[in-house]
Amino acid sequence: MSASRNIRIATDVVSLLICSLLAGVLVAAAAFPALGMTGLGAKEAADSFQNLPSDLNVPPLPVKSQLVAADGSPITSFFTENRVPVTMKDIPVVMQHAMVAAEDSRFYKHRGVDMQGVVRALVANQQAGEVTQGASTLTQQYVKNVLKYNAKTTKEKRQAEAPTAARKLREMRLALAVEQKYTKSQILEGYLNIAFFGNDGYGIAGASQVYFSKMPKDLTLAEAAMLAGAVKSPTQYNPAAGGKHVAAALDRRNFVLRRMAELGYVSKADADKAKKTPIGLHTSKKQGNCNTGVVAYGFYCQYFLDWWKKQSAFGKNVKERMAALDTGGYRITTALDPRIQDIAQ
Repeated sequence: MSASRNIRIATDVVSLLICSLLAGVLVAAAAFPALGMTGLGAKEAADSFQNLPSDLNVPPLPVKSQLVAADGSPITSFFTENRVPVTMKDIPVVMQHAMVAAEDSRFYKHRGVDMQGVVRALVANQQAGEVTQGASTLTQQYVKNVLKYNAKTTKEKRQAEAPTAARKLREMRLALAVEQKYTKSQILEGYLNIAFFGNDGYGIAGASQVYFSKMPKDLTLAEAAMLAGAVKSPTQYNPAAGGKHVAAALDRRNFVLRRMAELGYVSKADADKAKKTPIGLHTSKKQGNCNTGVVAYGFYCQYFLDWWKKQSAFGKNVKERMAALDTGGYRITTALDPRIQDIAQ
């Protein structure tokens, strides 16, 4: 084993131990103000932290299926979540930097849990007497999203989002494990594909389409900053909703641009220039079934759907087959020829 790998392993172990100890002390202090800073409270919390599960099961994400004509032109799509996964090579650096600036400026410095952020949030919340600040890293947010998709029952779904110390501890433990297993690039890619951006945009590719009718690789600085800002509150920062949401999205976008400049991701001049641009929405028409697809192909689409429902290869019953179509990410090329169809019309 190389010396560099030995050093890396030692560093990771020390990081885990330090985070475990600090997490125990901090959570004990937050949950039991009168006793939390005693040795017993910290030790019990740290021991509990170490015993938490550290294996994150990442499920397949729901991906929309696309029905296309013989020449590849779209007919319609089927989905429960408007998502098309993309790899990091298809996500421009400006979008990566915008997300880091918006959600976790120390993403490339911590090992999954940002203890500086935890201490800062704890002090602020204790002084305020309520939760006024969070300390979740991008890795923790990724873990939270994965746990929500893993939830099978109503109880599990509530636990995945409950504002409790137990949930935060679980996320911290899993975040440390995720950073041991994946690179920063892989974690950021996973987060950008799983996050909800509002306006039926799931994942960065879905969001780029519904807001700007383009793929992520073509996003401008201003567009990337707007999308990164939307994740914090997809409803509040959805400019497609109009009214006060447009102003809120602009303010949030400009905050992200300012942070990008402060972190050295873009020049102040470029950030200031982007701030002066309008949102510039170019929303895409929602296509989610045969009724909202290409009108002239409606009967053909229904013919396909009737055929799909009868195919046992896609599920034991109609419900399973439709679930497969809505989440399986199929690309179905039909025999329909648009040119001949137009002549027939």
